Amino acid sequence: MISYTDSEVRTFHPLCEKALTQAIAALGLSSIYDAKHHVYTGSLEMDYVVINKTTGKYLCVIEVKRTPSDVQSTRYQFQAQSYVQSNMAVTEKPFYIITNLEKLISFRYDVHKPSVHQQVLEPGLENVCDFSADDENSIVNKLALVFQRLLDDFINNRYTELTTLDNFLTCMKSTLPNSREWKSKMAMLLYEYIRGAFHAIHKPAPTITYSVSTFAGDVQQICIEANRVDFDGIFAYNAADYLPRVSLTNKLLSDLYKYGEANISGDAIADSLHEMLSESSRHDGEVATDPELANLAATMAKMINGNLSANKKICDPAAGSGSLISSAMKVFNINGNQVVANDINPKLIELLSLRLGLNNPITINKSNAPVVTTKDILSFVPSDFNDIEVVLLNPPFVAGINCVNRKAPFISFIQRTKGSPSDTGVGQQNLGAVFLETVCCLMPTGTTIVCIFPKAQLVERGNEAIAFREMLLNIFGLQCIFNYPGKGLFESVSEETCILVGKKNQPASTVKIFSSDVAVADIDLHALEAYSGGYNSLTFDYITPDIEARQISYAQLQAKLNDGWRVVCSEMSEAIIYIDNNIENGLFYYYIEKDSLSGKLLPFFAYGKYQCNNRSGQQIPVLIFDNSQERFEFEDWFSQNENLRDNIEKEILQNAIFQHIRAKEEKIGKSQCGVLELAIAFAYYKNWQKTNNHLSRE
Repeated sequence: MISYTDSEVRTFHPLCEKALTQAIAALGLSSIYDAKHHVYTGSLEMDYVVINKTTGKYLCVIEVKRTPSDVQSTRYQFQAQSYVQSNMAVTEKPFYIITNLEKLISFRYDVHKPSVHQQVLEPGLENVCDFSADDENSIVNKLALVFQRLLDDFINNRYTELTTLDNFLTCMKSTLPNSREWKSKMAMLLYEYIRGAFHAIHKPAPTITYSVSTFAGDVQQICIEANRVDFDGIFAYNAADYLPRVSLTNKLLSDLYKYGEANISGDAIADSLHEMLSESSRHDGEVATDPELANLAATMAKMINGNLSANKKICDPAAGSGSLISSAMKVFNINGNQVVANDINPKLIELLSLRLGLNNPITINKSNAPVVTTKDILSFVPSDFNDIEVVLLNPPFVAGINCVNRKAPFISFIQRTKGSPSDTGVGQQNLGAVFLETVCCLMPTGTTIVCIFPKAQLVERGNEAIAFREMLLNIFGLQCIFNYPGKGLFESVSEETCILVGKKNQPASTVKIFSSDVAVADIDLHALEAYSGGYNSLTFDYITPDIEARQISYAQLQAKLNDGWRVVCSEMSEAIIYIDNNIENGLFYYYIEKDSLSGKLLPFFAYGKYQCNNRSGQQIPVLIFDNSQERFEFEDWFSQNENLRDNIEKEILQNAIFQHIRAKEEKIGKSQCGVLELAIAFAYYKNWQKTNNHLSRE
């Protein structure tokens, strides 16, 4: 059976391709259309396009994800939309689809209706199959039938736009300036949405029975009825927070009911509203966690912590709209009453309450409900978290002038709470670091803490980064680091991130390091979990086809606090080893031989003959030879002329351009990757060309 944690590329993509091919054949269109995998648009890679073989134009684009929540994620829907938007010149029909094979939503791009919520086509979210019941053949056959219908509709321009979500968002956006109107209309609309979801799953009591029309716009009575189930963040009535009565169109209320029947989880509503609310607050570090990164973080929490102990809970103290804590509920397979979630933004609390409440819609009730609060984290005391065993956290990514005033109360709080100065409150420290230290101060000793954090803090040499690493080792109790490519994550944030796992005040004697070659979406979480404690390599070694792992001692990390932890990044470790072995007395370069395949592909290299970057960003010279024999001649010549190095290096160091580079290095406190080695390699290359009468390579 297929699982949501299986590899997207290895498991989901082949089944999607089979279904597409089968659908095209069933329509008798195999001579006209083809399904193409991994088609590039600029630097972006589309999962599938259905392409006209004659014209080369796209009938539709298909984006494949792993989970139903990914399908309903606004972020991923915009990603799929961008593929059509950027390819209008080669577009036959502007349709796009996002699917995890089990669920599917189709769209039609319209430049006059730019939001994805305006481009959804009826019926909206479609149920294609059931992973718990269908084998791979059945999944392919069922998906092929849906693709067949959709492709036929696309070709013949048969479609109807589903405007429910767009109308809902338009309504809520108009209420933003008035918090009482916001809460009142939110309560009425989400009441109908939840009622529709409960009807679809045949929820047993307590449930929501009566329609909104029964209460004639009386907001208090609506809240009382819904709050019999739970959803305190939405329906905990206080007269000062709500308008007494609100009027909404019957159509919008009816549409929300139907939408709830099809979209039970609440993810689409929560993600869409969070996107709308975050438009003006990204500078505050308020960025939603990508669903697939949330799944990885929750998986790492379980790998290090194990199953949640009886009577213990999982907490997210800065939960936003709940994507991270929601993933943890699924990964740990826990009930709502084992969840504590908080966020300072009261408008996000409503989304958080909706998402968590509909995570287990069958069982949700007052006695089995998550604890959802809207408090400043600095208003908590350690005793508030006595029953917390696991914390998941995506702290605010704020640095520079935007966080100067915000840090001060955190630093004071830390000193009051632990009775000593803040470890991270130095220099121009970012807000995320002091936020993480604050969380550590509040949690019981031994609490597993999982944090998504900028990777740069692990390798930079400034006082701020050193202080952060020391806090990680000791207060945070570092257990594990997971590195992954940053491509496609946190699009509004420029810094690459990693996952840090610790146990409060209980540092590991040996820290586990994982490094993924593939994007988070492509990580096989099943395969990863199998190696949670089953490796002991002291150098990076592959534990799955895409993930390297190693162990490194606490003592080693302690010794390298000041220099930066380059050893925790596999690409940097490789570079360090290579440079140690080759740069000191040798020549550091890549090569291309014109008579090889790489030589034939030379025009496609971004940096031509001059340079390229390795995985660590280290600049590497690329030298071009006609064939291997010529390369051997160059290497023989080099071995006989190593004595030239001192003169070459002296000449380069006196060069005005290189002196400018060196001055820049000193000014910014950061070396320019491999510039000297790059220049030395090309100097040798040019000398060899002149000595042996080789023509300059173009």
